[in-house]
Amino acid sequence: MDDHKLHKFFQELATLQGEVDYIILDTGAGLSYENLRFILAADDVILVTTPEPTSITDAYSVVKMVHGKDPNVHMKLVVNQCVSIKEGQQTADNFTQAAVQFLGKEIGALGSIPNDLHVPEAVKKQQPLLLVYPNSESAVAIRQLTGEFLHLRVPYKLGLKGFIMKIFFK
Repeated sequence: MDDHKLHKFFQELATLQGEVDYIILDTGAGLSYENLRFILAADDVILVTTPEPTSITDAYSVVKMVHGKDPNVHMKLVVNQCVSIKEGQQTADNFTQAAVQFLGKEIGALGSIPNDLHVPEAVKKQQPLLLVYPNSESAVAIRQLTGEFLHLRVPYKLGLKGFIMKIFFK
């Protein structure tokens, strides 16, 4: 985005002030100038990686760059497309330990999402996974991670937060 488009985007985003509890921006992999600005402006950053070495390297690079710009950015880690819970936990442990050891950066691990054949099926149907396959392994994991992140427990009756929770936890 050029500066004009970025400015317009932020103007539109500002119209949501007081209307929503959360805004989630999926910036995709890598670290562009725009992504860095979004990350540095965010209250919380959820960093998503997979157990693959290239994905871990990319995620670590993002942490290193962001930490260099602002060491106070609050980050949480999610490991996606895990073969097992053990693989997800081990990947998260290794990643968070490396961040502490080499950067002095504490990153909390929210958990992992299993590799699940329902995900590409939902994509093919162009429907949200949590709506078309609400009981799939990935959907269950996403609901757990969301609850963990929001520090909430079922039942959710909190206005817009409650609405979001009904979507995710129904």
